[in-house]
Amino acid sequence: MNIIKQREGKIQNEGARIYIEDKELPFVPEERYNVEIYTDKNIVEVIADADGEYKVSKRVRKNKGDVIPVIDKKNPQIKEALESCSFVKITFYIDESGKGRVVFEGIKETATIINEKRRESTPRQLTSITFCAGAGLSSFCNEKVGFKEMAAVEYNPKIGSNDRFSEVFSINHPDTIMFNIPMERVSADDLPDVDFWLATLDCSDFSKAKNNGEYATMHLFVHLMRLFYQKPKDKRPKAIMIENVEGFEKVAGNTLNLCLREEGYTVKMAKLNSLDYGSRTQRVRFFLVATVYDGFEFPEATGRLTDPIVEDGIITLDNLDWTTPEENNILKYYIDRTHKIKKGKVSHNFRVSTIDITKDAYVGTITKSFHKGKAENIIKHPTEEKYAFLHNVDHLKYIHGVDPEYYVGDGKAIGIESIGQGICSTTFTKIVKNIHDVLYRNIIEPSNSIIFKAKEFIEEKSTLIGYKELDLDEKMTQLCFVV
Repeated sequence: MNIIKQREGKIQNEGARIYIEDKELPFVPEERYNVEIYTDKNIVEVIADADGEYKVSKRVRKNKGDVIPVIDKKNPQIKEALESCSFVKITFYIDESGKGRVVFEGIKETATIINEKRRESTPRQLTSITFCAGAGLSSFCNEKVGFKEMAAVEYNPKIGSNDRFSEVFSINHPDTIMFNIPMERVSADDLPDVDFWLATLDCSDFSKAKNNGEYATMHLFVHLMRLFYQKPKDKRPKAIMIENVEGFEKVAGNTLNLCLREEGYTVKMAKLNSLDYGSRTQRVRFFLVATVYDGFEFPEATGRLTDPIVEDGIITLDNLDWTTPEENNILKYYIDRTHKIKKGKVSHNFRVSTIDITKDAYVGTITKSFHKGKAENIIKHPTEEKYAFLHNVDHLKYIHGVDPEYYVGDGKAIGIESIGQGICSTTFTKIVKNIHDVLYRNIIEPSNSIIFKAKEFIEEKSTLIGYKELDLDEKMTQLCFVV
């Protein structure tokens, strides 16, 4: 497991403790451990050791009831090792015997370092950041079309599960810096300069589904624009895409449209149905794309699939878990409610909309709470009175257009959540491909042309300027130095 957690300035510089919170590691009350410090590398290691110098505290953390070990940062050596570090990269290890080790690596000026690496990399690759990245499905689409995902922000506001999806993300994208903190605690200076910002902001507060009048993430688009305005104009992304549910447009979409146009961006908005792009699941989403270059267009619809789901051989009558209303209470509830709705006895927004995989080409929308049972995606056997829920993670990957090898977490619940709260890969890949093409034409191709002409010039003039004995890379270095 490899996660980066940012600390605010006061906490990082003045805070007295670093908590070790991974419950899988054998740090329990009275357990002993040692601390090793490598000041020159900004590294502090905590190793479980029966003969260790330190002992896990018996104190219970307020409001959480758990006991966890701490590193006292007031220790002069630890303070020196982590001094001036903007972030702490926390890596957890556990060996076959169950012995645990935690490595805290202080990282200085993360954004600056990443920017330097980007400038050094050859050939030049378009770069991206994803906000509200979830399990990383949208980042996977970015990388699939050619972007290098430099950083991501993902924080689950549910208490005790803040890193639920960021852990899955980091396993799939180990080279991407992960900000596992709320967006309001991210500063523009923390973020590397990239070509493309992608924001798949949490949709809960904009969804048609009831939220009991409680709002928790509606303000995230404001923090996105705060980060945008904090960036100097020459450091801002050349393209931005925001994806959300249809209800996002009226509340935030039109505001963002005006703001980005004022800053010189060309903005295009659309509501797209994934079915029109060959998806096996219906997902209507609002998209806003803003670029500093002309030429972006949303992809043309490719048409809806008509061949039955079963024909692809992924979901078949033989590999579904069939049940009956008598055996499954959730199924019985939905079917009973549907009968009452038909008789006009009750009104209810969950009607059983059964699917026949031998005839139907797609299923309904898959949400992050899909593992709890959703009436619009119940599969009915074509010849028998039995039903199946679409709860197999591999089946859902296929339906959603997710790569079969993509890791979505261990277990059905988190696997379905990772897919359901993500994007529809079928549609998404087509859109980010068009964005990549526009940026490539305007950023990479002109740059490549200049380099090519410079190399031609050096080869032609090498005899005259005395560089004949140098190889091409050395000549380029000499030319750049002179310029």
